This record gives sequence, C-alpha cells and structure tokens, in this order.
Amino acid sequence: MKKITLLVIVLTVSWMAGACAVKDYPRAVTTGEKMQTNIAYSVDTTGAVLYSSLRAGPGYDIERQKVHVDYDYYLDPKFRDDPRSFYPEIAIPPQVEFVSLLKETDDYEFHFIKWESQYQPQNPAFVPFYETYVENHTAYGIFCKNKRGSRAAIVIAHGWTGGDIRKTWKLERMPEYAALGYDSVLVQQPYHGPRAPADSVFSGEYFVSGEIARINEAMCQAVTDVRSMAAWLREKYEVVGVRGGSLGGITTLQTAAVEDRIDFAVAWVPPSSLGDIPEETPLAPFVIEGMRASGLDQPTVKKVVYVSSPKNFEPAIAKEHVLMIAGMGDNFVPPNQPAMIWEAWGEPEIVWFAGGHVVNFEKKRCQEREREFLISRLP
Repeated sequence: MKKITLLVIVLTVSWMAGACAVKDYPRAVTTGEKMQTNIAYSVDTTGAVLYSSLRAGPGYDIERQKVHVDYDYYLDPKFRDDPRSFYPEIAIPPQVEFVSLLKETDDYEFHFIKWESQYQPQNPAFVPFYETYVENHTAYGIFCKNKRGSRAAIVIAHGWTGGDIRKTWKLERMPEYAALGYDSVLVQQPYHGPRAPADSVFSGEYFVSGEIARINEAMCQAVTDVRSMAAWLREKYEVVGVRGGSLGGITTLQTAAVEDRIDFAVAWVPPSSLGDIPEETPLAPFVIEGMRASGLDQPTVKKVVYVSSPKNFEPAIAKEHVLMIAGMGDNFVPPNQPAMIWEAWGEPEIVWFAGGHVVNFEKKRCQEREREFLISRLP
C-alpha cells in the first residue's frame, strides 16, 4: 500500500511540475491535446525514474558503463564521406532453423526461429570483446505465418530492454498485420532476451550503454540482422518492409538508410541518435554517468556515433515509402529527435500524436494511418 501511495504522490508531483513542460508543439493543437500531451510527458517522467531505478538503481556498478574499447576507428573521415560503408551488404540470405511451434490457431502459425548472425565487428578493437558475448552470436525471431498465404511480409524490431520475444511477441500486433495480408518476423534485438550476455543486469544493458564503441557495433548488428531477415523473406514474398518502435524505430530507419531492397519503413517514436540522449534524461542516467566517468562529453559522443544516427544519412528508399509516428510529449525520445530525421530525410510523412512514449491518447488514429499505409503497399 505504501508503494502505491508513493507512486501516486510521485506521479502527482511530476504532473504538477510538468503541467506546462511542453511548450513547443510540432503541429497545431487544441487545448485538450495540450493537456493530454503534458499528462503524457509527466507519465513518461515518472515512469522513466522508476524504470531506471529498477534496472540500475542503488548498488549498480557504474564501472559497467565505462569505456573499454578504443573508439578512434569511428572517427575516420571515410565514415563522414560515406557512412553507409559501415554497414556491410547481405550477399546471401541466412540459413534459418525452425526451432519450435509456439502457437497455432485456425488462421495463423507462430514459429520460433533462429539463425547465425551475419554481423561481424567492424572495429578491430571490438573483436576480442564481441568474442566473449557468445549468447549474442545467434539471432532469433518469431515468424507469424498466415495459413491462407500472404504475398507480403514485415520485419519487426522491438524496443530497448524488451525481454525474450517468446514471451513478448503478443505485444507486437502480428496477427493484426497477418489479417491485413502481411506475414511477419519479430527479430530479437542484439543483447536482449536470450542474446543478453550471462552477466547482464537487465535485458538490453549491453546495447545502450556508456561503452560507445559497443553502441555503434550493436546498431550495426541490429541492422545486419534485420537486413538478413529481409533477405530471407524476399525469397518468399513480393513485398518486404520494416517496422519498429523506440530502439526498434531507430533500427528501422537506420536500415532504411542503407538498404534499398526494402519496400517501406514504419518507425514509431524513433530516436535520432543514441548520442542525442539528453544529459538530464531520467530514463538512463547511468548511461550518461558512465560516459562522463570515462571523460566523454556530448560533442565527442555525437562524433563517435555519427555512423549510427539516421539523421546523418539520406534514405535509401523513396521518402514516400517512409512513415514516422511520434509523440509531442515524449520524454524518452524528445520530439526534436524524430524531427531532425524528418527534416534530413526530405520531410516524409510524419504523424504527431498527443501523447508520449508510454501513453498515446491518439493510438487508434495512429494505428489506422499505419494500416492504410500498409494496405496501400500490398501487391
């Protein structure tokens, strides 16, 4: 009871403090939408504090967030001239193994699949570290297949700290996509779920961290795994696209920045760069603390993670095939971040909703626009 009371107090205080926190809106809003946006911002703020403390609270060893890998490799001018060169092409689709049938209905089958990740470390200094992350060398997915057959498919990338996809796949609306005409594969992000190194404090700890070399390499691997699955699906389907939210959103856009063989990209609440995390972020203060303890300032971090920031690329597919959806009161991914990508990419369609990272007061409208977008791209 005390915990519930404390949560209510924290949420109330946070709401009062954040009631006027959102001052700039990327589109015209009503008084009601302003109220909803500020409520969502406050919920994000409170949720972020609790979320962070549950994962890296008292007793967390900040040494786990410090830099250990030489990051000079990423400062090479060649990556400024051609950042796509950091992401190797997928020449041959992976050999996918069907591990188990998770669920079967009258209409759909849900298979747990795996394949050897086709990623290889780009920075030679990262090789000995990656070799110790043996759990991360295998990629996993949940394959949703419509028994009546489909001619299109979607690769789905989940968000940061997402758990084992065998337990979380029901959150990804896969049956809904199948009903529209899309089979789908939900890919387990690197360093998450069964891919998390054995000593991980929480799922995804090794992806977003103060170890900035690993941030770049993790993004390269995430994009590689998504491209690998897209290549596997292209052998079976006429249309293949990518979709994701939050960390999955930036993975989706980074894939669309380097892979011209996908047909569309839908990104929900995508960060512009893992180097654009606000220094005062309530979501992952331990990441910022680790960077500072390693002597890194934000300008240096931005230079290092240049290659894993979609805002520094042009899309590899036509902007008409990109749909972005973002919250005006998002305190995890501040609106200026998706806005930076939107501007850099020539202003593809973007849907701004009254809400934040946790609460979306216009979810039905956003999902309906996504459905229209997907239906228009069916064969």
